[in-house]
Amino acid sequence: SLASSSLIKEVVEGRQAALVLDVRDDERFNQAQSMIMSGLRSILAAPLLDGNRALGLIVLGSTRGARAFDEDDMELLVSMASVAAMRISNVRLAEEAAERRVMEKEVALGRRIQMALLPDHLPDPDGWEIHAGNLPSRGVSGDIYKVFERDDGETLVILVADVSGKGIAAALLTASLEALSAGPLEEGVPLDDCCRRVSQLLYERTPPEKFATAFIAEVELSSGRIRYVNAGHNPGLVLRVGGEAEWLGSCGVPLGLLPEAEYTVGEFEMSPRDVLMVYTDGLTEASNPDGEEFEEVRLKGSALTSRLKPLKEMARHIEEELDRFTAGEPYADDRTLVLLRRCAGVAGCGGEE
Repeated sequence: SLASSSLIKEVVEGRQAALVLDVRDDERFNQAQSMIMSGLRSILAAPLLDGNRALGLIVLGSTRGARAFDEDDMELLVSMASVAAMRISNVRLAEEAAERRVMEKEVALGRRIQMALLPDHLPDPDGWEIHAGNLPSRGVSGDIYKVFERDDGETLVILVADVSGKGIAAALLTASLEALSAGPLEEGVPLDDCCRRVSQLLYERTPPEKFATAFIAEVELSSGRIRYVNAGHNPGLVLRVGGEAEWLGSCGVPLGLLPEAEYTVGEFEMSPRDVLMVYTDGLTEASNPDGEEFEEVRLKGSALTSRLKPLKEMARHIEEELDRFTAGEPYADDRTLVLLRRCAGVAGCGGEE
């Protein structure tokens, strides 16, 4: 047949035209049973070439007898194949451009959804300093953070989460997570119960591959006591004023990963001028041109070096070290960072003295 593997190998893989005067006498094809049994005697084929790549081939076949085609026919078919290949290539380029436009619109919509979920201002409780920010990557990831005071004025709540996936799907899952967690967090539902409920609802409403890691903390403003749950998220980091650092590891699986999940609540106390740092993996997984990741060790070192600075300057210092490390390599994921400092009195909130 005209779809003979022998013919495809000769023309497509060899990227050259083939003129077969008589299939039965041509040593290239006289063993190709599919061609002989189909009754073909003469064949003319030309590759569809796009640069050095063959897109396919055009084939003409005759069962009327040998020598149905000649060199002039082959020259004409090669010319036609060249025009056809150019047309196919142009159609492919147009399709790719259309796909890029659709993707760009999706990224823009996803980014608008994501930005709408981020707070437009941060609380300013007496005796505390807060900084939070999100730096976007080229695409749309599922980072979200929230920092708010409960109505009682005694508790500050911090949520940093990262949902699986990219694009509009990640943005919609982020919106769902925000909606599901807002009520329980504002009402003061215990953190372990809150995570258990949100996890179950996410599991029921999303595909199995969709889940979210999260770090949630309740700050008792008067005492500096903090309760937290780390649901499969990057470990939080407590930076003590004396230079010690403590990691706040996982207290349970990511939200929405399992039909039923239990979580434990961690607790610690912040002394004056201590700093709590919560972040997403866009920081630790940022890579340099050699493929090496920034990782938690470097993040900890950068944070300790700048821990006494005002939090805005501390965040800038960390980002500058990231930029130096990545050396121009594009960030594959968003970088979200939340910093909280307990001040040594109102005058001490400016950081380094």
